[in-house]
Amino acid sequence: MKKSNFLLAVLIISCMASMSFGVSAFFRDDLSEATDDYHWSDTTAWYLINDVGSPALGRVPLITDTVFLYFQRETVVNSDAFCNSLFVGYWNEGAKLTLAPGDYTLKVNSQLLGGRSGTGNVITQNGGTFRADVGVRLGYDTAETVYNMNAGTLTTAGAGVVTRGIVVGTGGDSLKDGSSTTFNQTGGTVTTGELAVGKAGTTGIYNLTGGTINGIYWSTNFKIGAIGSAKASIKSEFNLGNAVSTGTITGSADASLYIDCRNSSLNGWGVIQAGSKTSTASRLFNDGTIKADGFGIDRTLDVSNYNRVVSNSGVSGAVNTGTNGYYAVNHGKLLLPSVTVAAGNGAYNWGEDAARSVTSLVNSVRVTFTNASEGSLDIALLANDRTDVVAYDGKTFIGIWSFAQMTFDNANIAFRYDEALAAGLGIDEESLNIFKLEGTNWVALASTVDSINNRITANVDEFSVFAVGVPEPATVILLGLGLSLLGRKRK
Repeated sequence: MKKSNFLLAVLIISCMASMSFGVSAFFRDDLSEATDDYHWSDTTAWYLINDVGSPALGRVPLITDTVFLYFQRETVVNSDAFCNSLFVGYWNEGAKLTLAPGDYTLKVNSQLLGGRSGTGNVITQNGGTFRADVGVRLGYDTAETVYNMNAGTLTTAGAGVVTRGIVVGTGGDSLKDGSSTTFNQTGGTVTTGELAVGKAGTTGIYNLTGGTINGIYWSTNFKIGAIGSAKASIKSEFNLGNAVSTGTITGSADASLYIDCRNSSLNGWGVIQAGSKTSTASRLFNDGTIKADGFGIDRTLDVSNYNRVVSNSGVSGAVNTGTNGYYAVNHGKLLLPSVTVAAGNGAYNWGEDAARSVTSLVNSVRVTFTNASEGSLDIALLANDRTDVVAYDGKTFIGIWSFAQMTFDNANIAFRYDEALAAGLGIDEESLNIFKLEGTNWVALASTVDSINNRITANVDEFSVFAVGVPEPATVILLGLGLSLLGRKRK
């Protein structure tokens, strides 16, 4: 053998001998509770599984190791720690992972699978930086998982990567659907390129009442529901704020928000700042439900920071035939993207895809202008109990919209009213009217009801605050009316 080839072979063998390919490390915590055996940094708590049993690992995990936490034990991290992949819950056994207060990093070189299997999986972060460079998947198969984010940083944006994401409620295979995952963020910072809440066959709930979500990126975005999947989520829900506080959501100017048409909703109050009104790539894809909830105080859910509202036409059934749409309750106010109006005649949708000739989402609006000046159609949906809503004694309203002023000769306004609310109040749809606020008086307009498609229209020559309702208390609307009258439809 030539000397050069011999030296090369020796070098390769030496390198292979020094390489660590990683092991499977299990946190067993089999020692007495009298000793400090609950911390990641305790070498005596780690075991490995191989062909000959479960010998002690004799060290803490390395960046090349895959770590499994299970048997309902709590693993506490309070100093720098590393691993390749991290499974919280395994072998149908739940687990608890707690990040203690402090300045340190738990780095997962690959991905975090929170709730791989089992129930009672809980991750609590009270400090530190939790970094998973290939993403975070919470809840899997039938696993139930709760992530409590109180302080510190959770990030998937390591090494310059912006497209890695966090999924709250990860769909398992078709035989193991039904996992439930909740992310409670009261503080700290979540930095991620993508945030997805609820995938096929799962329940995903994100409660943001404090702290910040940032980094939402244009190609991955913010998704609520099983977007683009053949199977719907059981429930996908993002709740922004509570009776006391709210959180912050920021991201790329080109970012979009998607809400699926199946069991998916955005609720609460606060401002979503991921996106930009000036970027055509930034869109609100809404086929689900958006509800402004003031929790008893005049508050606003501002989702207007997108260029326009569109439909996710790739999902079957995106045209609403039920209760999907827009709502304002408990002193809430809802702001959606404004609509650019060109000079002249034209029809425009607020809260709907511009391509649709009629609106289908509850409380959406279509306005058809005659000789309008160039401007912007800006509408706010108001809860009827807000302090800035002029009193309407003797009337029952099922929807109130405040229009910013524009210049035009005439406008035909079509409201897609809330049929379910009308039925719940005992209101015959045929008796509905559009009311216009003139000074401090609510004046009934000549209105046309399409009770088959749940729309009511009227012509106006100026904008104001408009309401859909009835002129007398709902409790007497149906007095003396038979079922045949209730079933009557009119266009």
